Amino acid sequence: MTVAEQLRVFNAICAVFFIPRPTISVSAWCEQNLRFNEPSNTGPFRIAGRDYIREPLNSWNEDDVTDVCVCWGSQTGKTGLIMGGAGFTVVSAPSRFIWVMPSANLGASFSFTRWIPMLRASEVTSVLIPTRSRRNEFKIAEQQIGGSIVGFVGSNSPGNLASNPARVVVLDEVDKFDQGGNGEADAVNLAEQRTKSFANPLRFKTSTPTWSTASSGEST
Repeated sequence: MTVAEQLRVFNAICAVFFIPRPTISVSAWCEQNLRFNEPSNTGPFRIAGRDYIREPLNSWNEDDVTDVCVCWGSQTGKTGLIMGGAGFTVVSAPSRFIWVMPSANLGASFSFTRWIPMLRASEVTSVLIPTRSRRNEFKIAEQQIGGSIVGFVGSNSPGNLASNPARVVVLDEVDKFDQGGNGEADAVNLAEQRTKSFANPLRFKTSTPTWSTASSGEST
């Protein structure tokens, strides 16, 4: 890489940290800036008809919120909600992410078929994707994008869960996570420990109800 190219990369990275935080809500920002690019979901980020998404989505930009838990039925927009909040944070509050899914294979599949296509289809994030000599920094399991690093790990990989610190931890479908054992803490605990050194962490958990009744026998 030439000195001129190094300078351009340096300036681009520095500029990310001086971007003013949007004054509009996260949900409005997502509707204005993000686009999906999946076989069954192509086009702008839309909330119409799913207004229940707004509150947890807006929490991605609330300094006094550190923990969010969303327990919704299947096909109700949980993953799209996370993608929107993560996209906003990548652009507006660069951070290191640990994105935990039930298995590493599921995380890689999601990253390749849903997350990365959204990043490439949305102008606000596509301009941050490294190119040329830095293109190897943008991989399926881990992406360096702008000033952020997003890493996907499986709940059954305790070594990866207990490694790098991260301000943002996403725990997607915790009902399917590895429960630990053999001296290891459970996956949720291991991942959440990665945020301890940050003054403004965000731990975002999603789950799908798996019981039709509560333990007391009463309907949930």
